[in-house]
Order: sequence, then structure tokens, then C-alpha cells
Amino acid sequence: MTTQLVAQDARAGYPCPLVSDKDAQAADPAADWWTMDDIAAHLGVKPTSIRRYRARPLDKGGLPREDRMIGRTPVWKPVTVITWNETERRGQGTRTDLNRPADD
Repeated sequence: MTTQLVAQDARAGYPCPLVSDKDAQAADPAADWWTMDDIAAHLGVKPTSIRRYRARPLDKGGLPREDRMIGRTPVWKPVTVITWNETERRGQGTRTDLNRPADD
């Protein structure tokens, strides 16, 4: 019998498997839907960052609106996220104040 290491999730009160960043697998671009964890794996950031991106408006570097809600879980089509990452996502240190329209 194998023993799996688990950690107690204090917020939810149930055990969850211990997974390090090294064990995280890349999201499958051929999948039907991506969750926030899949997006985080694809972008190489923590799931917390994806939650923050989702809270921002799209014009401020936020994540596009989810394509569908499955229960209470927002999901996106992989093409939506990949396109957003290649065209819309801002990098660290981006000067957003330079994109403001000039006052007349």
C-alpha cells in the first residue's frame, strides 16, 4: 500500500494533496476548457495571480471574461487564453499611463 502525503487545508477542513510547483503540469491546449489552475500552469504563474487578473478590468491587463461557468467554476476555451496572452496581456512594469488619450 502506498502512502500519499496530504496537507490539511485549514480553510476548507479537508485534506488536499501536496503538489509543488515542480510537479505542476502544463495545461493541455487541446482540452475543451481551462480552469484558473490550468491558466496559471500555462502562464507559469500562481493561481492567486490568475484570480487577481480576473478581478481587473480587461483594459487594465485583466483576464478576459470566462467563456462559461460550470457550476461556480469559471472556465475558458484555451484559444481565448492563448490569444489574450499573445495580444492583450501586459508584462511586469508596463507603463499604462502612456496609453491615456491626450487632453485637448
